[in-house]
Amino acid sequence: DREDSALKAQIASCEGAFGVDVLALGRDWDPAPLLALAEGLHGTAEPAPDRFAPAVTGALARLRRVRSPELPLTVTGRPTVTGVALSESLPEWHSLVPATDPGHPHRYAFATHRWTPGARDYLLTLRADASTDPLGVLLQLATVSVGDATAPLVVRWLPPGVAVGADSGGGGTVDAVNAATRMRTALDRGYAALDPMSREEAERQFGLAVRLAHEIGAAWVLDDVRKVADIVDGARGRVRVGPTVDRGTVREGRLHVASGRLLDLPAHASPSPSKCPGCRHPAGQGARYCIACGRTL
Repeated sequence: DREDSALKAQIASCEGAFGVDVLALGRDWDPAPLLALAEGLHGTAEPAPDRFAPAVTGALARLRRVRSPELPLTVTGRPTVTGVALSESLPEWHSLVPATDPGHPHRYAFATHRWTPGARDYLLTLRADASTDPLGVLLQLATVSVGDATAPLVVRWLPPGVAVGADSGGGGTVDAVNAATRMRTALDRGYAALDPMSREEAERQFGLAVRLAHEIGAAWVLDDVRKVADIVDGARGRVRVGPTVDRGTVREGRLHVASGRLLDLPAHASPSPSKCPGCRHPAGQGARYCIACGRTL
């Protein structure tokens, strides 16, 4: 609506200039504008705790980031690439909006910021038309540039039904990020179904969130769901919602799921050392020839 558009415009004009932390007082408030502020200005939104003064002190300490360094990330796809999405998955979940140039329709530029110290993980998703591409052949789908560094994004299309195992290159982490994204979405939809009450839909969404939480070890999701429902069988995603649910708890839950809560993902695995099959001399992961005997790897 018009108020939403005005709020989004104001948030967009401030993005990158400062951050925000939202402390929601009481329990009678609409979570939507609070979440819009927190996501748009890269902050957090939480119900105000009983010990209010320490919470304000902590928020002020975090908000001393007046302006954060910007690092551009650019994805340039083949003409068959029809969509590109980039999300920061760690330490906080944010969807980034690409800037496009009409003169270069296949180039997507994202502005990333280091809002807090430490490492960050990003999930890049591409949608492509592969109907004319061959199967089983390495193809460069796009290039990804971070600052001055550029690397190819290479894929190999496989026939339907062929399973792909996660290797040390990070496939397991991508699977976990995808599961965590589905889990958060289901959790938020479950809360939305409770206000107004739609018990069957809420149980279905909470059940999916609980099952995925079991798979990736996200204990906080189980704790949040138990505040509004009974978990009958977590591994199978069976949840029972009672006849009444406290609306304040539902609103607080929506803040919890969207306030930058850390995703409990596995750490990046170190690649296993490889050796030349001929002389058994150690070889780097990207080596094409053995430095000892010259054999092609």
